Amino acid sequence: MPKDCLNRLNDILVESTEVKSVAGDSTAMSNDRNLAWVSVRTADKKSKKCWIKIHTRTDIKTRTILKVAITKGTAGDAPVLTDILKSLKDLKGELSGGDVTFDSAYLTRKLCTLLKSAGLDPTIKPKSNTVSNAKGSQAWKEMVLTYENDRDQFDGRYHQRSIVEAVYSAIKAMYGASLRTRLVSTPTTEAMMHVILYNVEMVARAQINTGCLTGQDNQAMVVC
Repeated sequence: MPKDCLNRLNDILVESTEVKSVAGDSTAMSNDRNLAWVSVRTADKKSKKCWIKIHTRTDIKTRTILKVAITKGTAGDAPVLTDILKSLKDLKGELSGGDVTFDSAYLTRKLCTLLKSAGLDPTIKPKSNTVSNAKGSQAWKEMVLTYENDRDQFDGRYHQRSIVEAVYSAIKAMYGASLRTRLVSTPTTEAMMHVILYNVEMVARAQINTGCLTGQDNQAMVVC
């Protein structure tokens, strides 16, 4: 199935999600069950040949995956995030003055400025050598100064990112930590189906909690 079709299906699934805060991250998967990503993530490209990376933008409240991009295991996180956030009008529509949190793999002045221009508050964990020099990005300076001078406030917002780790753990627990396909052309499709099936359950749970689903709907879900 074409990747565009799968992405559109996911968009339809989550289009009614009321988003307040989002977090972004990535996880890696392989069809080799004997390999662990932690053992190859800092290795050369050859070691990552059988890996793919799943990059997501996740709603904190409902834990649904709003946007997803799947790349080779050698792809960097920050460049791919630009593609996930390329529709800032869409992101601004989802969030009005909300928080967006990422780990230090996404730490760039360009991203801080991009998010601030959409009316969002970037919360990206600084590295040990990060300085607050704006260099054209006031959003960067404000974020780093908050990290340095009001760590409790920064950490309280950044802690939301841990939800993404929980989402990845849930997907791997439900559908397996490794891919089953042995074909070069199909790992993206399999990984996307994991995301879509996970979202079906999360959206259904959210609708049950808000009373959008009837008792008959709930019974049908149990049967499924």
